[in-house]
Amino acid sequence: MDKALQKLAATWETGRRLSFSINVSAPTLQSSGFPDILIGLVRKYRVDPGHVIVELTETAYIENFQMVLSNLERISNAGLLVALDDFGVGFSSFSYLKKLPLSYVKLDGSYILDLENNPDNQVFVESLNKMVNAFGMRTIAEFVEDEVTLRKLEELGVEYAQGYYIGKPSPKLLEMVSGTVSIAGTS
Repeated sequence: MDKALQKLAATWETGRRLSFSINVSAPTLQSSGFPDILIGLVRKYRVDPGHVIVELTETAYIENFQMVLSNLERISNAGLLVALDDFGVGFSSFSYLKKLPLSYVKLDGSYILDLENNPDNQVFVESLNKMVNAFGMRTIAEFVEDEVTLRKLEELGVEYAQGYYIGKPSPKLLEMVSGTVSIAGTS
């Protein structure tokens, strides 16, 4: 995290306002010291906390929900954003959407692959997107691998997308523009 936030700060010095997402496991979020470490690093490198996204993978079992909730609230109150990753395939329930201080919900790629030809997944994606938006959050679709899928997501009202069609992972952070794009004219 330290090195990644340091590199993020360096990109800002060149005028490029990239965001940084970090996947955090449930055990890490159950550690009372984690928020202080993360917030301390954000302050150390003078990174806008609104450009740091903590992603809790939905496939992770949360043993101590109250500790995770408390830590995510501390992180959110410091201005960092929180995303629930891989939504729809793991341990979480819809109650997470109400209880956690989320900014984004990332739809698992299994609902996105072959979206054009799968009416059931289209209903799921559109309905979940409406519910997520009603809670004041944004939806990110994972595994967007072609323009047809991107256009279908736009038609279904999904705001953001990520995947190989948008941009492949690159170890060269300074050369990256973004791995997630707005597809519905929102920012």
